[in-house]
Amino acid sequence: DSLVKKADMTELKAKVQAAKALKAADYTAESWAAVETALEAAEQLLADGNISQKEADQAAALLKNACDALVKKNSGSNNNGSGNDSS
Repeated sequence: DSLVKKADMTELKAKVQAAKALKAADYTAESWAAVETALEAAEQLLADGNISQKEADQAAALLKNACDALVKKNSGSNNNGSGNDSS
């Protein structure tokens, strides 16, 4: 049992890099907080290095989902159709 195969962290590393490339100022604080939390967890796992493939995959999925759920701040002229117009 001590010969646990090391996790392939390629996807997790890619997700971390992608998340780090984003700018917090572009997104709502609430949606950004989820990314920060997932990013911190992912970075801790990467630093640990001794994690299972399942842990690596879960962390990558969590970070991807947080990034996918980001909500852009309204820049005033942004009409993306998700709006609050009551027409």
